[in-house]
Parts: sequence; C-alpha cells; structure tokens
Amino acid sequence: MTVRDLTEKATDAVMLGEAAIAASQETNAVLAAPIKASILIVDDRPRNLFALARMLDGFGWDVVEAKSGADALRCLLRQDFAIILVDIQMPDLDGYELATLIRQRERTRDVPIIFITAFNKEDQDI
Repeated sequence: MTVRDLTEKATDAVMLGEAAIAASQETNAVLAAPIKASILIVDDRPRNLFALARMLDGFGWDVVEAKSGADALRCLLRQDFAIILVDIQMPDLDGYELATLIRQRERTRDVPIIFITAFNKEDQDI
C-alpha cells in the first residue's frame, strides 16, 4: 500500500466521520425539539368546554374540544392524546360509556382519563 492509498483512505475516513457527526447533530436537534402534548376535553355544554380550554391555555398544550362522546371517538381516530378530560353527564353517550369504549381500543387503552362533572350544581355554578 502506497502513501497515496493511505492518504486517500484517511481522507475517506475523515469525510465519513464528518458526515456521521453531522447526521448525529441533526438527529439530536430533532430529538431535542419540544413535544407538544395534546389534551382532549369532552363536554356537551359549550361554556364548560370554553372554561376548560381557557384554564388549559398558556401551558403550551394542544387542546382539542369534543361536544359529545361520538365527537370524542372521532377525534381519537384522527390523533393521539396525552390525557382526556371527560364530563360524566352527557346525553346519548355518558362519560363512563365513553371511557369503556376508549379502553376497548388498543391504541387508546392506556390514555389517562379524568372524569369531570358539575353534579348537584346550579347552572350559574358551572
């Protein structure tokens, strides 16, 4: 092997090393990017949805609102959520029934669900 061959191999190794470092830095930059968590809030009352969404504003989360259990199921088909806040008292499909359906699906089985309700409260308290 000549000096020229060794020089070419060393140059190739340096170029490969530089390419690997650049690729690693790009990967690290992507991995270091913040992940925006999505939260699904489910309530049949628009003003409750509004209040919940405003309380969650400012934390950097993507808040998705669903006006019914069926609407929530459609949302769950379109995207993944870090947590789900569900009103218990809804017409057609209540919070417990919705949670049961969510737990039956493999993809959503482990998503935390928090039940919320205004049980025994007057409308002005909600």
